[in-house]
Amino acid sequence: MSWPPPDPAICKLANDHRVDCFTLHLALLVISRSPAAWWEEVAPELDTGPASLLKLRTALSRVIALLQDPVNMKRLMRHGPIMTIGDLISLLEMVHQDAVRAHRSMGKPSQRAALAEAYAVLADLWRAHDRLVTGEWHKVAGRLVPINDAARFLYDTLRHVCPDRPRLAEELRQLIKEDVAADPKLHRGRRLPQVN
Repeated sequence: MSWPPPDPAICKLANDHRVDCFTLHLALLVISRSPAAWWEEVAPELDTGPASLLKLRTALSRVIALLQDPVNMKRLMRHGPIMTIGDLISLLEMVHQDAVRAHRSMGKPSQRAALAEAYAVLADLWRAHDRLVTGEWHKVAGRLVPINDAARFLYDTLRHVCPDRPRLAEELRQLIKEDVAADPKLHRGRRLPQVN
């Protein structure tokens, strides 16, 4: 199986924000295949139902367990994978969580749910590089502009995914604020996203 090459725009985005191009490419593939994105592209009557999601969840759990086996990990590393085994495991865990969420959800996801799913994948990718997700924003010429590295990465990448979303900055600021507030470890002693 060969992977499609990353779009040069994705590589530039990855380079600008100091993340691995191939990993960002895979994260964007996950976002494009998420349940909410799927609803945007395919008629709801083609739903394969929760049974197939349960099978996917189970299969991913097995694959992750096999990849985490030290013997398998060592053998795979010898052949110089294009991405680290840890990155692959992180990506599969993100897909696994998407399958869990999709299995539990009912009906067509809202537009906000689609953005929240995409945000969750990208925030996990940012954290996988040992960085904290925070947000600082300023108003410039009446527009909300991300100031810190995490907010800029999330905004730039989500703008690549959904360029026609008119209130992306405001929605993203709210998602970051909710994310930081929901986790006491992130929240303690840290500034919540602000507008100056």
